[in-house]
Amino acid sequence: AAVTLLLASGTGVAAQGLEVEVTPMVGGQLFIGDLPGTFTLDDEDGSPVTFDGAEIEDALAVGGRVGLRHGQHLGFGATVLYSPTTLTEASGAETDLGMWVYGVDATYYTPSPSPLAQPFVLAGIGGKTYDLEGLDPATDLMWNVGAGLDLQFHPRAALRLEARDYMSLFDPEVGTADEELQHDLGLTAGFRFAFGPGMP
Repeated sequence: AAVTLLLASGTGVAAQGLEVEVTPMVGGQLFIGDLPGTFTLDDEDGSPVTFDGAEIEDALAVGGRVGLRHGQHLGFGATVLYSPTTLTEASGAETDLGMWVYGVDATYYTPSPSPLAQPFVLAGIGGKTYDLEGLDPATDLMWNVGAGLDLQFHPRAALRLEARDYMSLFDPEVGTADEELQHDLGLTAGFRFAFGPGMP
């Protein structure tokens, strides 16, 4: 009963104004979209480098989100995730790849029968940058949709579980390879800390 009253007090404060949220996150990125069979990118000297039958290996993802929550149901935020991974060609050749996804999002927190568990859905837009070793970084437009659950254990803190489908069109900008729709499944967990006037 005491926990319920404490959470209800925090919710009442949130309903009156804005909360600032900070969420360090860790998880994984599953790269489930196919790259073009053959594509070409520029190296740091501007010379073309061709990749054949390349796939991106699934990898760890680390990053975070900062946001504003207005009332009980609406939030806005900015997220960045980094994945150190490898681009592996059909021949077995490997190139180190740093994958960045970043952008802004809007979140709707759905009504919940429990003050301890808050489901949400979200959608966002941003960018996706491929930073291949020895090559110029390449950036594509990225958009995403997702869902998750906040497990509240303190008025100022919750465990945030989130799954997002990060979508983009892979456009090597060199050669004649067709654009390919990419789907990267991001699965993350993190502790969300909230700050606001009058919060306990």
